[in-house]
Amino acid sequence: MVSLALLSSVNLFAKGEQYLVAGSGWDKVAIIDRDTKAPVWMTVLPEGGECNSVVYSKARGTVAYSYSRGARSVDMTNMLLWDYKVEAPREVQSIVEHKGKYVLGVCGNPAAIVVLDRFGGEKKVIEFDAGEKNPHGQFRQIRVSPEGNYLVPLLSGKVLVINPDGEVIKTHEVGGALFSLTQLPDGNWLLPQGDAHSYVEYDPRSEQIVERVTSDDIENVKLGFVAQLIRYRDGRTLICNWLRHGGDKRQPMLMEVDADGKVLWSVGRSDKGIGDISAVVPLGGKFAQ
Repeated sequence: MVSLALLSSVNLFAKGEQYLVAGSGWDKVAIIDRDTKAPVWMTVLPEGGECNSVVYSKARGTVAYSYSRGARSVDMTNMLLWDYKVEAPREVQSIVEHKGKYVLGVCGNPAAIVVLDRFGGEKKVIEFDAGEKNPHGQFRQIRVSPEGNYLVPLLSGKVLVINPDGEVIKTHEVGGALFSLTQLPDGNWLLPQGDAHSYVEYDPRSEQIVERVTSDDIENVKLGFVAQLIRYRDGRTLICNWLRHGGDKRQPMLMEVDADGKVLWSVGRSDKGIGDISAVVPLGGKFAQ
């Protein structure tokens, strides 16, 4: 595997806050430093890979990521630990860590939720109908609820709730191209709406949108395809602003805004080797997942 380690794991976290990032159209997964806005660690995707989901395991000191034709885990020296592969036209677009296991979202006909052990061994497969024949148009990031259900936000604007037995127990009609889902402490969901250039807070109990945020609500920023969101416990929001669907390339690719829409920090296009960002994991701070 062709890969690049810029710093050893000994001094990787010597500075301030850092972020694990990746993005569709960018051939790398990287950890970037908040202060310098530069990579401190990188790994290169397999040829033709597309990464929309990343995981960092602090206990193991490892990074796991999806890459369209599979998912894999590497350590901070870029040693390959495991590699789970699928055949075209199936796509692995999501990976999340849950109770010591990895949960993959596999687009296909049928689509599937695949549970792996920590070594990448397949433990469980749940098949379901994503409502779209084209695998690439089905979904990106999935999540696991506190109750153990699988939450699948679809690019068609719906959220499927699938129980551990594989039954779709609820379908939420939200709208927009739903890239991911963040579960907030009060039970609401934070949902980016992709090319609708917005994100919403949705109450799954009342099945109502309680807040919508657009470019008009953020200071001096135009939203492109709104991808993964992170909501910190103090109200800050980290936004992946993916710009490859005709968005204004001068806009930030990753930004942090406060509850009033003021931009507190951002990363734009530069000569520092960072590509388009659609997925992020902060490596510090308290935030919802």
